[in-house]
Amino acid sequence: NLRCVISTTCNRMRSFRCRDLTQTSLGIAKTISQVRRGHQQCRANDPLQITGGLLLSDSRHFVIFDVIGRSAVSMLESFDARHLSNLVFSFGLVNRNPDIGDDTLFNVVGSAAAKIMQTFDPQDIANMLLAYVYVGAKNSSLFRKIRETILGTDLGIFEGQ
Repeated sequence: NLRCVISTTCNRMRSFRCRDLTQTSLGIAKTISQVRRGHQQCRANDPLQITGGLLLSDSRHFVIFDVIGRSAVSMLESFDARHLSNLVFSFGLVNRNPDIGDDTLFNVVGSAAAKIMQTFDPQDIANMLLAYVYVGAKNSSLFRKIRETILGTDLGIFEGQ
């Protein structure tokens, strides 16, 4: 069942690499986001309603995202721009910014992202900024680096979606 999948994932997460961790986090976050959108329109016996009951209980999905956050912080140096921005975006989708020691995930990841900002493409920057908006987090040093990166970039490479 779904609880078993989440439990097994949490237990094996320590062996994940940054790409695996990001894909797991993003997949779960997108599923939760989609279920949230359709959850209000379902009958009580609808599979979407049942899945929603399992996924939308804050305490249940917070556990897996807290484990993902702790695992990610331990390997931040291994993340490239794409995986780092997608990881943060996944936390934004579920509106979660867990505490990591005396700090928050978004502060810790923001510091790591600022160091490699020159490798971020427009999609990576958009994902990063949107995640910060979703959780209401601020990181002035990261935002300055993003501004510098954008100002030094040919804005023609940014495409509308």
